[in-house]
Amino acid sequence: MKKNERLLRINADLDHFIHMASHDLLEPLNSIKSSISMINLIDNDGSELMEYVQIINSSIKKLSLLIKSIGSIAKLEYHVGYGAHRYRKGNQQY
Repeated sequence: MKKNERLLRINADLDHFIHMASHDLLEPLNSIKSSISMINLIDNDGSELMEYVQIINSSIKKLSLLIKSIGSIAKLEYHVGYGAHRYRKGNQQY
């Protein structure tokens, strides 16, 4: 039984790490997004810069979605694992 509890603790620690990492990765990404928004306010008159801004915005959206998806999966796995652990312990209250 101790091995099972140890594995559950390791999984919980891993889930916590993934949650924190996804949050920490989103923070600088949001700063980049804000900086790009400021560039959009500059009058660029169809310059090449706007093409690069669009590419950067697209990349930001993709990376943000990936990070949020990873965080969501970790959160779901935590809740599924936690519920299964409680069920095995005989506590069937959800």
